[in-house]
Amino acid sequence: MTPEPIKRRLISHSEVDTLGQCEYKHYYAHELKLESINHSDNLALGNTGHAFMQVFLQSIKDGETDEQAKVKATHHIISMPRAARALEICYDWIRLIWPNLDWKIVAVEIEYRVVISETLVYPMKADVLVETEGKLAVVDHKFIYDFYPREVIEIMPQLPRYIAGMRNQGIKVDFAIYNMMRTREVKDEDKKFSMIPTYPSNTRVLQSFKEQIEGMQRIENGIPFRVRTATKVNCANCQFKEICTMDLNGEDSKLHKEVFFKPNTYGYKDTDESD
Repeated sequence: MTPEPIKRRLISHSEVDTLGQCEYKHYYAHELKLESINHSDNLALGNTGHAFMQVFLQSIKDGETDEQAKVKATHHIISMPRAARALEICYDWIRLIWPNLDWKIVAVEIEYRVVISETLVYPMKADVLVETEGKLAVVDHKFIYDFYPREVIEIMPQLPRYIAGMRNQGIKVDFAIYNMMRTREVKDEDKKFSMIPTYPSNTRVLQSFKEQIEGMQRIENGIPFRVRTATKVNCANCQFKEICTMDLNGEDSKLHKEVFFKPNTYGYKDTDESD
């Protein structure tokens, strides 16, 4: 008799990060699985820009010329939201940054999965894995209004968690690179892009991974009492602030959810089956 496959829950860095930002944001996004039908312009721009970079770098890996890769990536995103602005940014990146990189593209948008327990899986998808100066680096593209300062980058947990997860899979990643592209208009070409490498210590890598696992376990066990982390930073651009306010005031938000939201399209599927 064939044994039943084991079902494990997939919980990403993004979900754990959302829980840390605000437990109600996590509730709306990952428990109710809601997504606003009106994506913010910045989110749409980031998604479209990432799609361009994925096709461009995969084409380079496949042996195509820069121009061939650029044309293929352009065709891929041309009908996507904010395509015109995304192309401006990515074309400038190809012109100003790409020629100065000694990247050998190893993998693009490859998904890795780390089995944490019989019930939990940590999925991750690195934007690109590159070999540079004889070392292996995981690269994260960031389409952002303003660059992250180095002191913030040195405590951000995402890429150290990715390094831990990839090392678990036998991929000996040495360091990480934040490839930041400014989404707001600037005249000075030197201020359009920032490429910051970070070399997290083994202690930081393990601590970041430990925090990921603890967050996953907390989510799996359920949040018996949720707390709103209401701050200007958290709430100003939160897609859930209207329904959050309605729920806080005891109003019926059901119709608002049905009219202005849809089932979310981000993240990973909920479960993974394995023998």
